[in-house]
Amino acid sequence: MRWMQDAPMGERRPMPTAQAEAIGRSRYDYARAWAVNAHHYEAQGLYRRLASLLTEHGVPHSLIDLGCGTGEGLAAMRAAMPPHARLWGLDENPACLAAATARLAPVERLAVRPAAADGYDLLYHPAETGGEAPVALIHSDLLRPDPGFAETIALAGPVDAMTLWFTGTHGAREDDRLIATHRLCSDELYGLAVELTGLGLAGDWLRPGGLFQLVGRAAHPDDATILTAFRARLLGLAEHLPLSLIALDLVPYTEPAGGGAMLVAQDRSSAPPARTVAVSAIFRRDS
Repeated sequence: MRWMQDAPMGERRPMPTAQAEAIGRSRYDYARAWAVNAHHYEAQGLYRRLASLLTEHGVPHSLIDLGCGTGEGLAAMRAAMPPHARLWGLDENPACLAAATARLAPVERLAVRPAAADGYDLLYHPAETGGEAPVALIHSDLLRPDPGFAETIALAGPVDAMTLWFTGTHGAREDDRLIATHRLCSDELYGLAVELTGLGLAGDWLRPGGLFQLVGRAAHPDDATILTAFRARLLGLAEHLPLSLIALDLVPYTEPAGGGAMLVAQDRSSAPPARTVAVSAIFRRDS
């Protein structure tokens, strides 16, 4: 028996086993399909390119990835950041976090050094870390306030950078009462809600001068049309937030075809045919 997470304070109502199993299957299916897409993107160098677009404006020493999925984006950012930097990855889907954990296993390793015939010392062995930064993976829902994690960030201090690369969720989310209450009944509305929430958190958690990178997808034959549409939408979302849009870039890439991949809607009506691009928007936190 599982327990409902959104029961009134002090009340814990049991979640029917069948419902819990259905949610678990939905999360697992999403994580498995997304891993196929993410592997395809990674093989094209997409994540490395997105990381480089962020670090062109400053190399962060601390970073929060909102919706880290199966960890490919975190891995790219970890490789682009200095040793001993700190990264947090948040995701609602525990199946995604399990995959990310396998990829981003703790990189600090304790080595044993004999100290005497009857003793030894434990020490960190830098050669085994590969110079990569440690990562903390957090089970959290971006659309719900998380006082525990907010307190962690408050104690750690404002971070240098935040990322929100692509948005998506599993099918069982449509039965989440929060999603139903706010009528996020389409992928577009859900994506807007996630982006707006991410921008708001960037205003709260970034240090002055810190960077927030939001990445979406577009398919259209004309780059100028894509840039104009994204710029207008992003400026509207961030209009009342202490964030300034400083860069907007297009990165061409291809979607996987079949093989268990997650299908991403494509505009096949245009002539010439639309190409698929990742749209990288960089915001700087105002002083």
